[in-house]
Amino acid sequence: MEKDLTKQLLSALYEATEPLSGQELAEGMQVSRTAIWKAMGKLRELGYQIEAAPNRGYQLIAGVDRPFPEEVKRGLATSSFGRKVLYYNQLGSTNDELRALAREGAVEGTVVIADQQLAGKGRWGRSWYSPGENLTFSLLLRPRFEPWQAGLLAPLVGVACLEVLTSSPYNIPCTLKWPNDLMVSGRKLGGILIELSAELERIHYVVVGLGLNVNGTFENAPSEVQRRATSIRAIGGRKWKRVPLLQELLASLEAEYQHFVTRGPRRLLDKYRIWCDTLGQEVEIYSRGELVARGIAEDLDESCNLVLATENGPVTVTSGEVSLRQN
Repeated sequence: MEKDLTKQLLSALYEATEPLSGQELAEGMQVSRTAIWKAMGKLRELGYQIEAAPNRGYQLIAGVDRPFPEEVKRGLATSSFGRKVLYYNQLGSTNDELRALAREGAVEGTVVIADQQLAGKGRWGRSWYSPGENLTFSLLLRPRFEPWQAGLLAPLVGVACLEVLTSSPYNIPCTLKWPNDLMVSGRKLGGILIELSAELERIHYVVVGLGLNVNGTFENAPSEVQRRATSIRAIGGRKWKRVPLLQELLASLEAEYQHFVTRGPRRLLDKYRIWCDTLGQEVEIYSRGELVARGIAEDLDESCNLVLATENGPVTVTSGEVSLRQN
């Protein structure tokens, strides 16, 4: 009841063009003035700046830039992505939480967001450092295409992110490192983790995890993170509002996903080739620490697998860690 009242008040404050009387709010919502006062206090605790003028009423002076569901959905330009949002101040893993919701029947487009992940993870079970003030979220998909096409989802997410990040007002000189890293000048800006539940011929669901370094700093991070990571704030020299960025990312993700589902992967692969700075490089590919191939990253096939030109002829690599070859 208290949570519902807080949501109602927030909606009323956003829509109001003049101060709202506590008495009128209480009567309209059929609660006591004390309940209104307590709910306003709760909103202030969350960071909303609300002015209470004697004989005039309550007025919202400034909102918050935290990815609360009400903030994300306000002005969101999507049909399904982000229409169902769950927010956590602190969570073990957004992918784990969304996977549990998927098993319970959560709808496509459901998003789980956490300001801080305690057990965030990347590929190969590696930990993902997530100190807060960044964007760490997971998106649920229920695609009807065949399981082998799921391998194109990480490239799709990368392309959708760069559509936003390389454009105004961010203008980040971001590139893609095959298969799923967002890079700026050799430093990692973000990472993508795709997890799916499928049978041989049918996908039950896909959980898309995205970690993007927005405003977080790395002073207390492990030394490897300090050496290899960067953030939008570090690149641009200023803090950025996360909610508008998240809304743009969700809109871009939905647009790329819908185009892929209805018209196939050709446009996606063309865009990925443009932004993938792995292509043309002399690389070594490792899998769980072991060298599996080396050569020049020459092209991508129709599944976005990496095609290497090696001393023994073309080699197609479906997964692995890319390292620039040291001569």
